[in-house]
Amino acid sequence: MRYNPITILRMREFGESVLSNLASSDPRISGSVVLSHPTEADSIIGCAYVECVGNWIFVFSLIDGMVLFAKDQVVRWCQRSEFARTKLGCEPVACTETRRHKPFQALAA
Repeated sequence: MRYNPITILRMREFGESVLSNLASSDPRISGSVVLSHPTEADSIIGCAYVECVGNWIFVFSLIDGMVLFAKDQVVRWCQRSEFARTKLGCEPVACTETRRHKPFQALAA
């Protein structure tokens, strides 16, 4: 699906501003976040928490920065207490520079 580039830019700016104020002691960050996609694939993001804004789902991570999904890309999500390495089962709409330079790891079938 195509998204308005100006909207994506604004969402990235918002996400990066939240991320810049994220402290390692933030109680919302624990374990990992698991998001399920309509394709039945899962994305796992370590040391993270989820925040919904309008039609967007932000995942903020101390390790991977900000990852942005549209609500139509995510069926459900949950916070797990155990840490897991980040693997994306779906290409995000946007992400921070720290995430962009890392290769996306597809989940093993």
